[in-house]
Parts: sequence; C-alpha cells; structure tokens
Amino acid sequence: MTAPDEPLSAKPTQLPIFWLALLSMSLLWLSFPPVGFAWLAWLAPCPLILLITTPSFTLTTNREDAQSEQNSATHPITSVPRRTYWKLFFAGTLYWLTTFYFIPIPHPALFGGWLAVSIYMAVYTPMLVSVSRFLIIRCHVPSMLAVPIVWTGIEWIRCHFATGMGMVCLSHSQYLNPELIQVADLFGAYSLTFLMICFSTGMTLMLQQLTLLRLGHRQFSWLRMFVPPLSSVAMLVAVVIYGQVRLNEFPVAAESPQEGQPRARMARIALIQTSFDVVFAKTTLEEIDQRIFETAQLTQSALQAEPTPDLVVWPEGSFLGYIDSISDGPYGTTEESAENLRSIWNFAMIGPLQRYDVPLLAGVLTKDPQDDGAAYNAALTFDEQGRIVDRYFKQHLVMFGEYVPFADQVPMIQSLSPMGRNLSVGTEFSRIKASELYLAPSICFETTVPHLIRRQINQLEAENGTIDAMVNITNDGWFFGTSCLDFHLACNIFRAVEMRKDHLVCANTGLSAHIDPAGRIVKRGSRRDTETLICDVVPSGGSSLYRTIGDLPSRVFGYITLVCWAIVMLSWFRKRSK
Repeated sequence: MTAPDEPLSAKPTQLPIFWLALLSMSLLWLSFPPVGFAWLAWLAPCPLILLITTPSFTLTTNREDAQSEQNSATHPITSVPRRTYWKLFFAGTLYWLTTFYFIPIPHPALFGGWLAVSIYMAVYTPMLVSVSRFLIIRCHVPSMLAVPIVWTGIEWIRCHFATGMGMVCLSHSQYLNPELIQVADLFGAYSLTFLMICFSTGMTLMLQQLTLLRLGHRQFSWLRMFVPPLSSVAMLVAVVIYGQVRLNEFPVAAESPQEGQPRARMARIALIQTSFDVVFAKTTLEEIDQRIFETAQLTQSALQAEPTPDLVVWPEGSFLGYIDSISDGPYGTTEESAENLRSIWNFAMIGPLQRYDVPLLAGVLTKDPQDDGAAYNAALTFDEQGRIVDRYFKQHLVMFGEYVPFADQVPMIQSLSPMGRNLSVGTEFSRIKASELYLAPSICFETTVPHLIRRQINQLEAENGTIDAMVNITNDGWFFGTSCLDFHLACNIFRAVEMRKDHLVCANTGLSAHIDPAGRIVKRGSRRDTETLICDVVPSGGSSLYRTIGDLPSRVFGYITLVCWAIVMLSWFRKRSK
C-alpha cells in the first residue's frame, strides 16, 4: 500500500546527460553564423542548465529516492561518476570543433591547433556544470544568480587566459540587434551574457516545475514556477527599454553633411577592401606585384571621390614583403628584389598619394628600427610623400597564426611550423590623424579582446587627448569567407558600443564596415569581394560606464568561478585518494 499523500512509486529518471549537453550545444551553434538564429541563444543554454539545477542528474517521484537524491547532492561533483563530466567534455569538444571549423583551412599543420583550441574550450563545459552545482547545492546560492555568475565568469577567464579567446561569447549572438546590445556600455559584452543566462535559467526553472507538477512531485511550488520566468521577462523588457533610450541618444549618422548646415568636425576615410585568400605558402614576387597593383586600382577609384578622402586605409598584410627592408625579408629577398619591391611600391602607391595629397594607413610586415632582429605585424602611417610617420606594432598575437608556443625555444617546433619564426609583440599604443580627427588603430583579432581596446583608448586619451574613432585593419583572407568573418564583425560591433565611438573595419575578403557608437552598421562590405567604402566620420562625444570600471563585475565572477573550481577539484582528488 502507498501512503495517501504520496504519489505512486516510480523509478528515478536518469537525465540523458550527453544528449542534453549536445542539444544545448547544437542550439548554440544554430544561434551563431552561419545559421544565425539569434533568438535561439536566449533558450539554447536551457538543457545544460537543467543538468545544473537537477540534483544527481535524476528526476524522481519517490520520497525515499528524493531523500537519497538530496543526500548525494551535498557533494555535487565527488558523488557523480567521472563519466558524467567526460560526457559534458565530449559534447563541448564537438561544439567547438564545429564552431572553429575554419582554423585548419590555410594549412594542414593547423589541424593540431584546431584540435588543441577546441579541447581547451571544451574544458569549460564540465567546469560550468560542476561549479554552478557547487554554488547552488553547497553554498545555497539561488540558481538565478549562480548560473549567470559562473557562465559570465568563464567568459571572462577565456578572454584573459593565455592570449585570450574572446570570440563567440553568448552575447555576440545578438550583434545584429541594436536594441539588445546597448547594455554592453555598462559592464561590456559580459552584461548581456549575464542577462541572457538569467533569462535561460528562469525559463528552465519554470519547465522544471511543470515537470514536477506533471509527475506529482511533492517539491512542486507554484511560487518557484512563476517567479523565475516573470523575473526573466522583466529583465528582457528592461534590456529593450534601456536599448531604446540609448539608441535615441545616438541618432543614425547621415551619409554626408547636409547643405546649409554648419560643418562639424569630421573626416572622410576610404576603406579599401581587397579579396585575396591566404594560405601558408611561399609568395612569389609576381603575386606580390599583382596584389599591390589591384590594391592600387581600388585606391585610385577611392581617391577620385568628391570630396577627396582625408585618409586611405589598406587592410592588414597589404604589403607582403618587409616594406622598410633592404636585403632581408621573409621570402629570402635579395637586395635587387627588394629594390624591385620598392619601385613597385613607389609606382603603385606613392605616386597617387602625392598627386592627391592624401596619407595612407596600411598593414605591413616591418622591423623595429632599434632592433634589427624583431619582426612585427604593424600598422604604418605614410604621409603624402610616402614617408613613414607613425608605427603601431601589434600587441595581441594570434596563436598558431603569428606565433607557435615555445617555437623560439625549441628548434624542432619551429621547423615544423609553416609560419617559421614567431613575430614579436608590440608594447606601445599610437594614434593617427585624419583631417581634424584622431583615430586609434588596432590589428586583426585585437578587437576580440575587450580589455585591450579599453586600455588602448583610456591610455591614449590620458596621454594625448581625445580619440575620436577607432580603426581596425585585418586580414581575414585566412578563413575563405567562413563564419569567422561574422564572429570578428560581432566583436567589432561590441567594441564600438563599449567605447561609444565610431569604429571602422578594413578587412581583406571582408567584412569591412563603418559601425556607429550605438553598434549600428552604417556601411558594410561584401564577403570575399573587392570594395571601397567611403565613410564620413563625425565624433559623437559619448562615453560609457565600461570605460570607467571595465571588467570589474565579470572579473569578480571569474575569481569566484576559479576559487570554486579549485575547491571542487580538490574535493574530487581527495575522494579518489581514499
């Protein structure tokens, strides 16, 4: 006989851990390009959160089983078989392999880097589940706080660990929704990630209570069913309202100054988007000649615009030889071939610059005049006479693209690397002038690292005065038009909102863009096509809380996550040793 107040006995229902995790990862993959169902990102974490909020990963209607479940939950990781977290890890590995599928395209040797990066990123999946369960079960932190804290903390960790991996944060899925991304000016892109996970957690808790109601579980609560989802909806409404208010403060920029209106401080900047696919292979002088001439033709077209641009911008890697070398270069150039490169450069570019009296910002390989052995990925500014007047050396190098760990110390690694010697790291920021405005240059994936861009803008303004806009030159030809271009554009959009400044992107193979301080795309280049974007930049004068306090909240979340992870792992190792 069964007690009247107790539902019929039923076997505990073991949650399909791997399949729930894989479902969550699949929905996340669909939320980002190339599919881009952005709305899915608000619900994609729900299956994973269900694993977090369900003690012992089981659903049961039996009172004794429920009590056993609560007892085992007092040790959220040591009471769970190791295979549970291996399942989460494998699901995460599949997600990151499919997300970063473009890494090995330039060279077969990069398959190792692709696998290494995916495995590293997959570690965060079991970390998310175990630390969140620790906070909920052992520390009694409400789920609506614990899960967002850990998820956001993990994003902060991966943006800082090693050289940082700031792409494909959850908030980046919303990069084409201006109303939703305005909260990034508070605490960075982390702000939106936190709120999105709050929403997902609220929806998960509601579905969990509906399941308990259907099963007749005595732990069902009407309060717990309605309060979390209503709180989630209220947060979403607040995000939209805040977004609308902030968008109204940054009206859509006009394509060009209106007649009869006083001329504001502005600069007309020509972004030259080339389209050369890139692989790790020796480049011939003929190929260099062809690329320079094609780039020069696009530049000639831009210089003929009325009025004439105040600055021409070429993408990263526009000139494949060392522009300021005499006899040494990455392709074994002799003194004679170096002179040929110089003559090509002078004919194709310096002549037009002098004729139209316009400076040039170009991405090139260069050497530090004070250190002949150091090669840099640089943004060089040339004046109207073709003289180098400013240099910015890239500070955030791309692993397996610009450096291979330990390659400089281990000759065997260097011999296996298709890129040869590692590039050197720059140490100083610089600014360039275009008409009446000052711009802060960055190179390639530096804009995927939010704290680097914040430090750049704050430091330059403290030393030199106002920075009116940002410009990123990048060579995304490595990725053959894949979704990596969209991931990079999403990062650039968030940097514009966080800094509240116009952001120009000049990209080989795309996606070049003029992004306004509200994160709206004013102009955008095509994918894997040549194009010239003429951008009229008028400084907004806006500011943001993020520029003042930076990553402080997410840093706190990151430290909490790391401390809890250490406690969880220590507990696990202690149990294994007994």
